[in-house]
Amino acid sequence: MCYEMLTGSVPFSGDNATVVMNQHLTTAPGLPSKLNPSIPTNIEAIIMKSIRKDPKERYQSAELFINDLKNYKELDVSNFPTKTEKVTGVVTSRQIWVLSGLIALGFIVITGVIVLIGLLGRH
Repeated sequence: MCYEMLTGSVPFSGDNATVVMNQHLTTAPGLPSKLNPSIPTNIEAIIMKSIRKDPKERYQSAELFINDLKNYKELDVSNFPTKTEKVTGVVTSRQIWVLSGLIALGFIVITGVIVLIGLLGRH
């Protein structure tokens, strides 16, 4: 949300939800300063840290995020993650449907087992 507020654009966009989801999984977002050069370097570092793909590289609490925003002028961003984001291969629409189907099948099997146990428990 901060990215969009500062740039007037979302970090990922596309024709449908599948395209956007694929970008979230496979594409590193562009630097906010490319869209709005007036964004201070430290604010940009905070935003980029908050949307890192690896959860361990993001803020671990809202309190830490807010504290950095409040003190951005004095913030030492030299210890922020700077390495290029590791992104996975392209996820196809078919892969998403197959995974969704497997998850649904798993729920159906679990539900069936629970019902079967319930029926056998009555006898």
